[in-house]
Amino acid sequence: MEKLITELLVDSFDHLGKLGVPVAWSIGSIDVMPGTTQKSYAQINIPNLQRVLYKTEEFPPFLAFAKALQQYEPYTTLFAEAPDENEKFLLDPIYIAYEVLRSHMEAYSQRGIEIALASQIAANLDDCIKRKIFVIRGWSPLAGFTSTQDEIDCGNGLVIRRYSEIDAYRIGRVFEDGSLDMFNIPPYALEWNKEYSFVGNKSDESSWQNHIYPTVRALRVLSPGKVAVSFTKIIRAGPGRLSPHGGGSVPGFVPHIFETNYELAEADYETLQALIKVVARTDLPNPVRIALDRVHTAVERPSLEDEFIDHIVALEAMYGDNLGGLPGGLSHKIGVRLAMFLYASVADRKLAFRKMLDALTARGGLVHGSNTLANLKPRYRDAVVWAGDAARASVRKALLEDVQLEKDYFENLIFSANIPTPSVKKPAKTKGSA
Repeated sequence: MEKLITELLVDSFDHLGKLGVPVAWSIGSIDVMPGTTQKSYAQINIPNLQRVLYKTEEFPPFLAFAKALQQYEPYTTLFAEAPDENEKFLLDPIYIAYEVLRSHMEAYSQRGIEIALASQIAANLDDCIKRKIFVIRGWSPLAGFTSTQDEIDCGNGLVIRRYSEIDAYRIGRVFEDGSLDMFNIPPYALEWNKEYSFVGNKSDESSWQNHIYPTVRALRVLSPGKVAVSFTKIIRAGPGRLSPHGGGSVPGFVPHIFETNYELAEADYETLQALIKVVARTDLPNPVRIALDRVHTAVERPSLEDEFIDHIVALEAMYGDNLGGLPGGLSHKIGVRLAMFLYASVADRKLAFRKMLDALTARGGLVHGSNTLANLKPRYRDAVVWAGDAARASVRKALLEDVQLEKDYFENLIFSANIPTPSVKKPAKTKGSA
């Protein structure tokens, strides 16, 4: 296989030179101007093979490669066994030749062969042919996200992976359709790599995208900050690997995220996997479903005030249903339920109760009065941020513990709680007392 690939590349570059393809091109670079933080992007300017070969009815290097490949026994066996409906176009020898040449040109900026790269291409192609597999690699930049780890397993086939800035820039460029270069691609992306058999069941190229929504949903429930997928693409799985690519899609609504303020702690990785499994359930109790939807949607709001209102609605959905059995008004009951549900110690419960009352007071001032976040008293501004943490914590606990919130759930929780009696200081003994 390595001999076939080497001959294909050497002959192709020789013919491309005769067709006027330059000896070098840009595969993209990013430089920082000295003394500044301003970045200079070198445009990706790889020769467009489709245009170069448009008037060439038969490209001799491709024909020679196709003839040689069709004499390679593992390839002929695979081609005979693969059903027509299972990505068989990937086995077309002319298509393979084009992809080999293209992947080399995207990774090496000279009109000549790079030996190590050619060897890698040959090894990857031979591996796919002999194992009778192709690979689907989905790629979705994750805006706003950061972590201390380079790779995080989501447990559902998706991996959160960190890319260098230049790799993200190059992958983000849509080579085939001539669109503009894509600047400032986030360093992290959701990635899907899955092998499919040419001779097995038909693959579903879009199935991986069904995992994106619950993953983002779980991320938003797990930690504060803004995180979103800006678009999705199917990209090449690696030089020489048989893989479909091209096309892409954009989610229904993508919030504009201008800063990286969502950080996933290493201690939360297992929790993320557990949340991903449950956020997509269709049988969630209505209060939990509403609260989950509001926590998810809050990230897409343009202002903190709007986020806060979503968080209050989430908390009221969780704790404001079936309010019989407790004394006091709505705010009092919601505060008591939240405190008892989330916390175990008396001190934490008292603090949460007061914070909930402050949050509801802040909501009233923002919605019905003339207040803004800027002129709220510090305790109420703190309660605005606290409400988001409380909403996420409430949804997380309900999901992970599979709380059904049946009627009288909170009352049973409250009235059966073993709350310690506060200690009372005994009065000091007076002089002369017995």
